[in-house]
Amino acid sequence: MNIKSWFTTTALAMGLALGSDFSAELEPPFDHSDLDRGVQLFHAGKFAEAQTALNAAVEAEPGSARAHEYLGRTWLALRKYPEAQAELAKSDTLAPDN
Repeated sequence: MNIKSWFTTTALAMGLALGSDFSAELEPPFDHSDLDRGVQLFHAGKFAEAQTALNAAVEAEPGSARAHEYLGRTWLALRKYPEAQAELAKSDTLAPDN
């Protein structure tokens, strides 16, 4: 990955991470316990624990844009940029109007 594409990817990821979260309205119903716990852990700054919960949420509901978004945001916080880019791209694909 060259420096220009890295900056572009990082800018996109940060824009998604800082943007509003309207994806919950677009999700099919499923048990949100792992997702809710992951989001709470993310906001508490417990990124490793959030990553575990959010991985479970994505596995339980791969069509959840919000789960992919928060997993991507968590990967960003953990400085795992390729993983963050992949999850945020999935979130964008699932909810392009976000």
